[in-house]
Amino acid sequence: MQDLIDLRLWGKSRGLDVPYPLVCHLLDAGAGVGVLWDRCLSAGVRRFVAAGLGVGELEARALLVFWAGLHDIGKVMACFQAQDAGAFGAGGEYPAAVGGRKRHDYAAHVWLRSALVELKFGARAAETVAQLLGGHHGCFYALDTRAAADPLVMVPELGVGEWERQRRALVAVVHQVAGSPEPVRRVSRAAAGIVCGVIMLADWLVSQTGFLRARSASVPARGDLRSLREHFDGSMREVPGLLRQAGLGELRLRPGSFADEHGFAPNELQRSVEQMLPSLVSPRGGLLLVTAPMGVGKTETALTGARVLGDAAGAPGSFFGLPTMATADPMYSRLSEYGNRRAAGSAPLALLHSMAWMNSAYQRGGTGDVVTGEDPDDAVGDVAVLISEWLRGPKRGLLAPWATGTVDQALLASVRGRHNMVRMLGLVGKVLIVDEVHAYDAYMQQLLRRLLEWLGAVGVPVVLLSATVPEQVARRLVQSYLHGAGHELGGEMEFCYPGWLHADAGSGAVRSFAVRCPQSTLSVGLSRVDVDSEGGCDLGPAVRRLLTPLVGSGRGCVGIICNTVAEAQQTYRDLGEWFGEIRDGGGPVPELTLLHSRFPVDRREEITTNIVAAYGKNGSRPWGVVVATQVIEQSIDLDFDLIISDLAPVALLLQRAGRGYRHAGNPRPDWAGGPRLEVLVPTSSGGVLTLPRSWPYVYPKALLRRTFELLVDRDREGTPIRIPQDVQAVMEVVYDQSFADGTMAADDIENLADEQVKAALADMVVIPGPGQIADLYALTDRELDDALFTTRLGADSGRVVCCFVDAEGRRWLGADHTVAFPERGLGPHGRLTDEQVKAVLAKSIPVPGTWMRGPMPENLPPAAWDKNPYLRKLLVLMAYEGAGGAMRLGSRTCELSNELGLSS
Repeated sequence: MQDLIDLRLWGKSRGLDVPYPLVCHLLDAGAGVGVLWDRCLSAGVRRFVAAGLGVGELEARALLVFWAGLHDIGKVMACFQAQDAGAFGAGGEYPAAVGGRKRHDYAAHVWLRSALVELKFGARAAETVAQLLGGHHGCFYALDTRAAADPLVMVPELGVGEWERQRRALVAVVHQVAGSPEPVRRVSRAAAGIVCGVIMLADWLVSQTGFLRARSASVPARGDLRSLREHFDGSMREVPGLLRQAGLGELRLRPGSFADEHGFAPNELQRSVEQMLPSLVSPRGGLLLVTAPMGVGKTETALTGARVLGDAAGAPGSFFGLPTMATADPMYSRLSEYGNRRAAGSAPLALLHSMAWMNSAYQRGGTGDVVTGEDPDDAVGDVAVLISEWLRGPKRGLLAPWATGTVDQALLASVRGRHNMVRMLGLVGKVLIVDEVHAYDAYMQQLLRRLLEWLGAVGVPVVLLSATVPEQVARRLVQSYLHGAGHELGGEMEFCYPGWLHADAGSGAVRSFAVRCPQSTLSVGLSRVDVDSEGGCDLGPAVRRLLTPLVGSGRGCVGIICNTVAEAQQTYRDLGEWFGEIRDGGGPVPELTLLHSRFPVDRREEITTNIVAAYGKNGSRPWGVVVATQVIEQSIDLDFDLIISDLAPVALLLQRAGRGYRHAGNPRPDWAGGPRLEVLVPTSSGGVLTLPRSWPYVYPKALLRRTFELLVDRDREGTPIRIPQDVQAVMEVVYDQSFADGTMAADDIENLADEQVKAALADMVVIPGPGQIADLYALTDRELDDALFTTRLGADSGRVVCCFVDAEGRRWLGADHTVAFPERGLGPHGRLTDEQVKAVLAKSIPVPGTWMRGPMPENLPPAAWDKNPYLRKLLVLMAYEGAGGAMRLGSRTCELSNELGLSS
């Protein structure tokens, strides 16, 4: 007769009126995995997992249900059950605790191997399954083969006698409830990583306090097999409701042509993809690389391509990754509009970056507390997480049916941080779209290539977009994807610009297509600017000269793009003085606007919205000048009559030039004779390039020097840049690393060394390739802080917020003294409310990491902020009445202006 399971062994108790039996939670998790397999996992993921186990998909499903039902078996241990003495009221048949305290995930890791071997699982397979289940809190343990060989001796905390009998009874019961799946001899470690992500997700779903309370009413009276089967069947009926409540599901798009999809007829690029791609795609996935100039509709091309690829591979959703938060926010609006028109049914769209919840268009959903663990040192267990945060937060947002955000959200799946396999699970069920793929340095490229290798192995469709990607970078990305899929890229890849290519994950075949795009001639002028004795750049005289036709005619609009915030602020001041002189003389002046990253969040959003309304597609196009930094050079649809830019690497100059003459139907002033880019070049009187002190921290000196030499040569010959004909040629001149002419300057060597260092640093944090995992422990590293697993080098930054103190000593968030500075939380237990947090973040300002060093005591945030993950690292600038606006940040003096933003 089947052993009875002791229902007094508890699995969940925190936040519950009565403890929830461990066996019920284990069966709930198994049911969660079964429902996720049936309703959420893509066809490609199911196929990949089944192949990794060497069985069919039905057998794979049963195995995953069984394994999920064992994930918390380490809780059958005296030291765990004693954590809630009131919940565990067992009698003397259980031996007393021995030794110290062990984590329950570690206990499962060392105990399960022998139990699975007794069920005839292969020794290596049992070892891998035990390790993956030990990682269900986000980090894998290193294989402990000695402890796993004799767990009761090596880990006495497990307990003998009734403790051991109950663990074995649980294995037997869960195995039968799961359908008694046949044991397997092998489990690929890449598949094991994905399986762990599925089990973590199921565990989170069924650990919600609302679900636990509801299921408590159906806890069986006895722990016999029949009663427990009935409980499992009941959970199978209830879990689909959890998925709906959480917003998990598939994105379903209406079928139709490109014109149906986007509301206008396709251009040649779009028509080529629409007509040719369907004949190339396969269920095994593929990579689509689109390379074309700015303003030719690559976003719409990507959405159509992703739909075609996803339909073929059974991957209905997508993640649209962009370089910055500033470019992700407008994409959220575009995709929202697209989803409203094209989605058949519900289509919750997540916006994923660290400040996403500040986006006014991005509304938060319902709530539901989640109890994910009981161990005091569990990183997740002590936190009650809103469902909306699990879909939209940094670890669960990729599980939404579709999403957009910074590309970092995808790259986090490729670094060895906690819960990376949940992120990977979110990616492998959808199409990955990466925009501006040229915009990432050697470090990020290395992370992206490893991610592409995994996606190729799983058969996940990928779309890469670029206006200016060097051919060698494109080749490496395609090679990484095909390598993951089991193929090597030979000499068969033909790189077409403008055009697109498709690399098939099933066959390894690569097909390239050249297309024609609208042609234009970009006139590039060079204007010399001086570098002062302090290493700064004086743009004023050159900019005034270039703006004279605009100011004199009273018509047109110009965008000025500076390499640093300080330069943009100084240029704005200089132009403000000039325009003031004209105004004082009775003359009209154009509108003058400044945009950069160092504004409070709400002010920056206001300025960006106004600029897009004025100079974006169908904008009002006032007579005006916009001074900005790199925040407008990518993924924002702006159209100026002239672009003035600091010298930058040629790829970025072309991007900046793409903000001019973007829409053919817009009216132009007489002085604008066609697409024109004026590059401000810091040179000596003898024409020698002299870089401002700050520029090499922004761009590699070698690329600036090579771009300068290219532009000087073309200017000397009077040769404009023909778009698209000349784009790839100028890219290869500047970014060539073969040094075919036999010369290598000192800054070239420095640049190569820098890239090699960045690649080496990436190798230290990136996960192994799917075929090179010797041990699941290599996928994560529990010894290092998650903060070390960065997706960007040199992105050291922080945030500050200003506190305005009035004459009576009252503290305010704004200079208008309308919103109180929250020093105490108004929520339960003194916690800050969402409204308080949002009010603070709306006034927060990003600053370089060097500004955050050596703060004074008055710069430290209030104690109540320490409890909030969004606010605890902010520093405070105190603005006292009568101080003339000056604020101290350590040894630095700062000022905040509504026009200039934060300056120092």
